[in-house]
Amino acid sequence: DSLYVLPLPSWIFAVILFTLLFIIGIHNVYKKYIGLLTSGANKLSYGDSQETDELLEFVKNEAADRGIRTPHLYLSSKPATNAVAVGRRQNGHIILYDGLLTSLSDLEETKAVLAHEMAHIDLYHCTILTVTNGINAYVQRWLEWTFAKTRRILNRRAGVSENESQLQSVARERAKYCLFVINLFQYSISRHREYVADLEAASAVGP
Repeated sequence: DSLYVLPLPSWIFAVILFTLLFIIGIHNVYKKYIGLLTSGANKLSYGDSQETDELLEFVKNEAADRGIRTPHLYLSSKPATNAVAVGRRQNGHIILYDGLLTSLSDLEETKAVLAHEMAHIDLYHCTILTVTNGINAYVQRWLEWTFAKTRRILNRRAGVSENESQLQSVARERAKYCLFVINLFQYSISRHREYVADLEAASAVGP
């Protein structure tokens, strides 16, 4: 039997369709991620306090030096000692957590943290993270579907009945095991991004 090959127009259509679905998926991941991070956080504005005005001015000047649009700055009341940057060079968001601010000794340290997060935005680190997360989500769903479908076929041939929720749970666990390589790649990228952002922040705020 000869192998059936789709004609060229069909391949082009399939590639275009897959690309569109991939872009839509990445965009949805991006929107959900921003919504999750900014949920319950207060957007900082000029006039809130003298310290806030100084931080906003620092972010504005740093953005001008980098040639990017000034990121939106948020303050979350969560106790986490963390700060997060998300978004693109022309639409960035930085979330500062209250736990981080209370652990810093002065405003200069906060500026160093902001410079670090702005480096992530400027160097496309946030975009890369969004894309890799989107790829991870797509691959995981495909693996889950493949494992579940294969298990159903094998169960049907063996005359075995299995609870659907249990089947889905097993498929998810096996998919996670297979994603180890992708997760390891993501971790290596993440570590490199942090080192680069640290260097950029040190250069921005000085010794």
